[in-house]
Amino acid sequence: MALQLDDDDEMKFSAGASSYKENEGEGVHLLPAREREFREYLVDSKAVDEVVRLLVGLAETPGALPENPVANWRAMYDAERDTFQDKSHLLGGLAGPQMVSGRAAQDIPALLDENDALRKREAELSTRLHEAVSQIESNDAAAAAVVLDGLLEGGAFASADVEGALDVGKLYSTISGRFPPPTEEADELAAPEGSVTMDGLKAWARATFGYGAPSLAGELDLPTLAQCADADAECEVDEEKAKGLYAACVALAGHAVPPPVEE
Repeated sequence: MALQLDDDDEMKFSAGASSYKENEGEGVHLLPAREREFREYLVDSKAVDEVVRLLVGLAETPGALPENPVANWRAMYDAERDTFQDKSHLLGGLAGPQMVSGRAAQDIPALLDENDALRKREAELSTRLHEAVSQIESNDAAAAAVVLDGLLEGGAFASADVEGALDVGKLYSTISGRFPPPTEEADELAAPEGSVTMDGLKAWARATFGYGAPSLAGELDLPTLAQCADADAECEVDEEKAKGLYAACVALAGHAVPPPVEE
């Protein structure tokens, strides 16, 4: 059985459950006076009826419901607001669509269109950035492959433990021979060791010298490291560059693989 409400109860229900009052005869209310007066204003001015009309109209929309009900209501509001252009007295202190006194009117559909255009532009730029970064990384990998092949050619740094791998200790021994003499206060550096396969070398080159990698001391790059590893090439190494070379070799040792277990 449907719940029967008289006109007064129906209006209170529309205003919300907290619009009910307790002990009205004693002047005690659940709501503060200001909020109670505002709710009564909404009821008396039929504003609550208008909100209910919008909700009922949405529920009775033929076909599928709008994807964005708020935008739908804004469109309805924009279509009706011209009615009030010459009737500002009906709006009190509010000027047309202004929801806060002194706030400029906004063209909501135009703002939504602009937002959609900006999102589309962002997606386009993001795609172009991804393509550019991919191209840079591809170029870096191709250039690094030439240097890495050079380090393995000739067998000067070949690992005795892992076939086809580079011995980090041998590489560091050659490079560190070019370091400036250490000062008396300097601590002796631990020599990096281990065997690194070609896959490890590529990963090291990408993480240590590739796009987005933090710069090493002395602005060291991979070709300079390879030049310092070439006993026949000239390579001047100052203190800063020596720090970068050492850090690069330590990073390379981090990609070392364990030697195979003999059966």
